[in-house]
Amino acid sequence: MPDPVTIVIAAGPLGDPANLEQRLTREHWSNAFVVAADGGYAHCLALGIEPDLVVGDLDSLEPAAGRRLEASGIPLLKLPRDKDQTDLQVALDEVAARPTGRLIFLGALAGPRLDHSLAAVYAGVPLARQGWRVEYLGPEEQLWLVAGPGNLKLDPRPGHYLSLIPLTEEAGGVVIKGMRWELEGVSLRLGDSRGIANEFSDRPAEIRLATGVLAVVVGPAGLAGSPPGSPGCSRRAWL
Repeated sequence: MPDPVTIVIAAGPLGDPANLEQRLTREHWSNAFVVAADGGYAHCLALGIEPDLVVGDLDSLEPAAGRRLEASGIPLLKLPRDKDQTDLQVALDEVAARPTGRLIFLGALAGPRLDHSLAAVYAGVPLARQGWRVEYLGPEEQLWLVAGPGNLKLDPRPGHYLSLIPLTEEAGGVVIKGMRWELEGVSLRLGDSRGIANEFSDRPAEIRLATGVLAVVVGPAGLAGSPPGSPGCSRRAWL
């Protein structure tokens, strides 16, 4: 039986709605538990999704959308504007009380506020350590959190880069298989750029991690900061 899926929708950009709806359908997320964090409710309206819960002070919603929400009967955890946590963090506190499974963030990356994007990624770390499979879907890129001991398997993605970013003091026992540059049991320390801009091959990729937490970022090679077809890092950096 597949793991239960929880989708958390924040207020940041979603990218192409048609592509997003196709991915939601393909992954059979129609039975997911959906939580909208404040302005994420506007995305729900645009996508024709009725969330199971809305959390926030509603300051990111147009007045008409706020009135529609309050008249809809959808469970609403309304927060004061002056608070110690972001709307998204409070939403995740609600999610953490549910059985662990797959947790997918929409609208949490690439927004106008870098601080909110960073906070959203780090807010997922405790949940990844609790056993959730945490994924962020951005307009162009995807990000997974892998907590050790753990692994992530990905189909070949020609024309895409893959980067590993340690989110803890040390990510130990890092193994990469199926990529252009492979690793075997290496430690990556916080601030280390050794894992940036690997390249997919024609084989499935696998990332394994013994300890710590890694952010695994995948996106089109044209966003990687180097011309298409040129390596993002030297072979030596990966051996």
